[in-house]
Amino acid sequence: MDIPIAILNNFRRKKQIGKPTTSLRAISDLKNNLGETYILGDKKSIMLYSGKFGESKDQLDLGLEEVVDLDVEKADPFAFLKLKTNDDEYKMKFPVFALNKLYQVIDEWDDYIEHPNAADNAEEIGAVEHHDKPDDAKKLTPIVGFSAVLHAMVYIDNDAASEELKNLHLIVKDDAIIEDGLNYWQRKGSSELIIELGSCLSSIQKQSLLANIIEVSMIDGELNTDEQEFLRYICKQFDISQEDFDSIFSILLLKNNLGVFYESDEVE
Repeated sequence: MDIPIAILNNFRRKKQIGKPTTSLRAISDLKNNLGETYILGDKKSIMLYSGKFGESKDQLDLGLEEVVDLDVEKADPFAFLKLKTNDDEYKMKFPVFALNKLYQVIDEWDDYIEHPNAADNAEEIGAVEHHDKPDDAKKLTPIVGFSAVLHAMVYIDNDAASEELKNLHLIVKDDAIIEDGLNYWQRKGSSELIIELGSCLSSIQKQSLLANIIEVSMIDGELNTDEQEFLRYICKQFDISQEDFDSIFSILLLKNNLGVFYESDEVE
């Protein structure tokens, strides 16, 4: 998972360690609304950087002793991390494949509660100048970006995610591209992914991608509030006008309105 440099440097500066022992990215804000939350931790505390797509992140710094309850709830294809302090309760959404890492967070919290005075081997601090990426990390290509954004849209809607995942496979067809897209989205996150694509896709690629994203989101017959907000964010980053969006949406609405064929039993 890539952590934005500004967030990582902020964490390192505040915690005086080289890198976090815990790093996760939720696909919601702290209250399970549309957005992202970066969860970075050391052996004594966690910092949460949370907010809407494309906006600056609010910071919440918690000592592990302030956490009174930490639990994971699985609701395939999602997992939810529920965190409670004396003052508030938070709930963050993750794809279910983050489940093992979520359990690790709970294990680290349990270890701290049991052994609060354990030594913390801090690393020497220094500015982050680049992301450490594995040698086999896939580069972004238009088709990988296409698959990655489709994954991002699929996980916006709690109710229709399973059906939308099936539709994603019908659209992309190539299992390798599907896997590369999923991995790239996991590494970058929705916000950074859309910003990156906004600067490298052609105009026609952006419009085609938008049309496919809308179609995936309409699998349940409607666009919910989070899906609409995510589409607005994409249009902003892709510099797609409201007029162009309305044109694409109208065509797809007509395409998927099969009810018109049942209005008459006979063809005149």
